[in-house]
Amino acid sequence: MMVISLILIAPWLAILGASCIAVPILIHLLSRRRRPPIDWAAMRFVIEAWKTRRRRLQIQNILLLCIRCLIPILLGLALAQPILSGRSIFTSSGKMIHIIIDNSMVSGYPDDSGEAAFERHRSRALDIIDRAQQGDEIGVIPLSMIDQRHSIPHQRDHSMVMSGIRKMQPTAGQADLERALREVSRIVSGDQSRPHQVILLSDFREGSGRIDEALPSDLLASKNVQLDYSPPSTDVVEQTRIMDVTPLRRLALRDGGVESLASQSLVHLERDGEQLPATTNTLKATTPDGATTSRQVNWDAGSRTMIVDLLLPVTTGETGDSSIKVTVGEDLPAQQHHVLVELQDVLRIIILDRDRLGRDSLPIELDSSNWIQRALQPSDELPIDVRRVDPASLVEGDLMDIDAVFILRPDLLEVDGWDLLSIFQDDGGLIMVLPPGERNIHNWTDRMNMAFDLDWRFDQETKDLDAKEGLEFSETDDSVLAIISPELPTLLEPIDVSRILGMDPGMDSTTLLRTDSGIPFLVMNSNPGSGTLLFMASSPRLDWTNLPAKPLMVPLIQESLRGGLHLGRDQQDLMVGLSVEAHDHLLKSGELRHPDGTSIFLSDVNGMIDRPGTWSFLGSNGLRKGRYTANVDPSSGDMDIQTQDAVDTWLSETGEWTLVNESESTDEAGYSLVWLLLGILAALVLVESFLSRLFSPSVGISKGSTTVMGTAS
Repeated sequence: MMVISLILIAPWLAILGASCIAVPILIHLLSRRRRPPIDWAAMRFVIEAWKTRRRRLQIQNILLLCIRCLIPILLGLALAQPILSGRSIFTSSGKMIHIIIDNSMVSGYPDDSGEAAFERHRSRALDIIDRAQQGDEIGVIPLSMIDQRHSIPHQRDHSMVMSGIRKMQPTAGQADLERALREVSRIVSGDQSRPHQVILLSDFREGSGRIDEALPSDLLASKNVQLDYSPPSTDVVEQTRIMDVTPLRRLALRDGGVESLASQSLVHLERDGEQLPATTNTLKATTPDGATTSRQVNWDAGSRTMIVDLLLPVTTGETGDSSIKVTVGEDLPAQQHHVLVELQDVLRIIILDRDRLGRDSLPIELDSSNWIQRALQPSDELPIDVRRVDPASLVEGDLMDIDAVFILRPDLLEVDGWDLLSIFQDDGGLIMVLPPGERNIHNWTDRMNMAFDLDWRFDQETKDLDAKEGLEFSETDDSVLAIISPELPTLLEPIDVSRILGMDPGMDSTTLLRTDSGIPFLVMNSNPGSGTLLFMASSPRLDWTNLPAKPLMVPLIQESLRGGLHLGRDQQDLMVGLSVEAHDHLLKSGELRHPDGTSIFLSDVNGMIDRPGTWSFLGSNGLRKGRYTANVDPSSGDMDIQTQDAVDTWLSETGEWTLVNESESTDEAGYSLVWLLLGILAALVLVESFLSRLFSPSVGISKGSTTVMGTAS
């Protein structure tokens, strides 16, 4: 049931106006004060005439008194700004207004006028709150929840809400409209006794939400909810975004003759806009100490994407990781990308194999450990340190400062040894496992699967192939063999395999090399935040395969080593806008610290990676354990526009939305009575003036005297 209620914006003015009715009443009472009677000759005729008009005079005086009392009351009401509103008879307060404001990355980009969309959204939100009724509860839900402080809880203190909005700033995070609408739906479901109004303020560019990503159906389809949204922007903005920067190597040896690979990178660029004219951009890479490289990027008309090479300013003067910032254009969040490149003096590798006495007397074709060491150290100048460790005696100290482990005797590893290797891989190390050439029965595979959480299925016995088989290369993304992939077809031609340990790597791993009959020969498993695990299905002995004696052996082992380490470093990047909990595969206990001093404690699962850059990872003891680069989601910076019809169709999945322009009021629950009251007030003033003149004593006496004189005659 609905009733009409009157809400006053400034009720104290109405009270003041009501109190002013005492003025005309006081004047009226004073005018009735009795005076001493004075008798004169014609008094008898005047009294007789007054008695005949007494009742009419009383009515005239009461009418004037009422009009004069109404004038200050109406004036006070008009100044109090009354609003006529329809409310439920069971409602004890005003409605709830949910303002969803776009504070995502694209809202902070300036348009042609130099004004950011967020500034317009904020001004609009402040105007909505300024027009809201006193009893309304208002809350603000940002589209990008990169910081919990950006959310303003619902409250009736409008000044506090406005203060919170003034403090809001655009973020570098992604917009999440579904999350915002679900939050509103939760509040509406919890309070259905009051009307609700949802106001969505956004330019609806592709970075704010793509219309091809469906929203939950009928999420706010309620008669008690009014849904309004601002018009999508029609201003075309042309810009170039950096989608990715991929160094060919994230790890290189300073004196290894291949440090130039760390300087080379591929940059994936994408343009926004409609015309896409021919133009030129400057791509620039800068280190914190000021070293810089750059190049020109020439776009053809109509071209939207491009991959170009860029030399990074990697210096070989010091070892350690080098933070590099790549920018294009105006250095906005989606126009920059941070990468880390690590330089080392030496790579430290251990080979897990039993140290045999009299190794020199062992036939070289059967010495798998010797073949692996030769491939790892093809020359004395290469800064790679290799040492052997007995797998049965492996301890934690053996793995300290080690980059890679080659396991030639997995059958001799104890459970504790496998556990140590699992931790080593989680910390970014490379592990290559090869079957022991001396064994035909392989019951160690279950322990490996358990240690590395694999679902690989192995044959229990070595398989002797009926006829020797060659090897084939499988083109895959993020292959450790990517650098030598152009030469692989030629290098694989002379390779044949006679013995192999059959296995099925399942769906979560990648087969890089396989035999002609399809048996996996080299398999890779690498999860985000961890190192790389490689498995070669043949032992590096000539009675298994001729690979050790062929030219492919050295580049295969070298690229497996360097590519595996590169891949482990490559998957340790952070995404701006995601919580610490979302990166728990990377971050355990400790603290992240940004160069500007911002800290995030990893014990706070709600902590957000809120800005791009290179973050230091500090352990619980306060010492730096490593560094991570944080980059924005480049798709969140897409400035391409979306049509109003498309946006309306997209939003209509959740409820019935109404487009509201900035010049229109979004509040349809009340109607201002100020101008109506001012009009009535003006009319009353005119009526009072006319009646005062008409009812004045001079007019009445003049008419009465004529009547008396006429009677006398």
